[in-house]
Amino acid sequence: MNIKDINLKTIKIEGISKRDYPDCVDSYCAYAEYKSGIPLNDIDLDIFNDQFSDVVQEMAREEIF
Repeated sequence: MNIKDINLKTIKIEGISKRDYPDCVDSYCAYAEYKSGIPLNDIDLDIFNDQFSDVVQEMAREEIF
């Protein structure tokens, strides 16, 4: 999976908790779309969360503040 294929504006992060800050390891991408507008399926979301956990954690930290 290439992050360049994902529309970053469609990413929805869940599992965000201030208690988990600053690591945010409990956060995960629950929804995202490819730039073509097609939503990622469950398998693709799992792959995204595994490959781009640093992106997910950074987005979670940004949502806390």
